[in-house]
Amino acid sequence: MKIKEVVSKTGISRDTIRLYERMGLLVDITQPYKNNSYKEYGEKNIDRIDLIKYSQSLGFSLKECKHIIDALESGQLDKKEKNKLIANKLEEIDKRIDELKSYRVLLAQALKKTCEG
Repeated sequence: MKIKEVVSKTGISRDTIRLYERMGLLVDITQPYKNNSYKEYGEKNIDRIDLIKYSQSLGFSLKECKHIIDALESGQLDKKEKNKLIANKLEEIDKRIDELKSYRVLLAQALKKTCEG
């Protein structure tokens, strides 16, 4: 399928697809016509993009997504590695929650001062 179809099926932009391609997140990409730059993207990329989007929604970076996808496909992601990735992400989330709570307190104080003044 051409990039236009990938955009339509996944809801991500052409630029994002090209970024994923440059990072090695997409596979099965061919350039069947030597006299133009059209590329054909294999159907497997739709599932990969869905996995990337889901992983990012959980807070994983693209670099982490690549590591996870590569490990899953190669069978190298053992239980210990999975647990380590999840534990690290939980720590990051907890830290972010603490930061957001602190920021919320500051904003609430600023709002209170504004309303009083």
